[in-house]
Amino acid sequence: MTLMDINLWPVLVAALATMIVGFLWYSPLLFARPWMVAMGYDPEDKVRMQEMQKSAAASYAISFVASLASAFVLAKIIFVTSVNTAFYGMKVGFAIWLGFVTTVQLTAKLFGNQPTRLYLINTGYQLVCYLVMGAILAVCEFRLCSPDSRPRRNLRDSGSLKSNAAEKRSARPTGACRSLHRIP
Repeated sequence: MTLMDINLWPVLVAALATMIVGFLWYSPLLFARPWMVAMGYDPEDKVRMQEMQKSAAASYAISFVASLASAFVLAKIIFVTSVNTAFYGMKVGFAIWLGFVTTVQLTAKLFGNQPTRLYLINTGYQLVCYLVMGAILAVCEFRLCSPDSRPRRNLRDSGSLKSNAAEKRSARPTGACRSLHRIP
């Protein structure tokens, strides 16, 4: 199952992984208490905690959809850059986190007058998520394919993406890879 040349199964796995990371990151095992205090909640107020838990389903659902979108865009970047190892997938994930995620969160922290501790907990979570997603997407996207069977695009002329017919034919994936990629 593909969309815009991206195998959607690794995207789903990466999005689910971010949810698992989130359950661990914001659990009592790691940062639940410091996060609640930084958010202004009293961790000892059991009634308030139960109310938050009851209304959490919608937040989790929306968060999962956001994770799917992030994983899809990251998968597209990994696909276009021909990254196919966990280490380089993590490097791409780190670059996306550094350039877009933490900078937006820092601006929100500064203008929203949020505690630094809250920013560090939340951006740390996002860092781990993007590293995990990058590793999963780089390895899983092409697990059935050898790196040489990936479609190739050449940068030519004024930086636009173009491929000639011979290059398209030589870059066509075979066998199992054909189901992963659609080549125009």
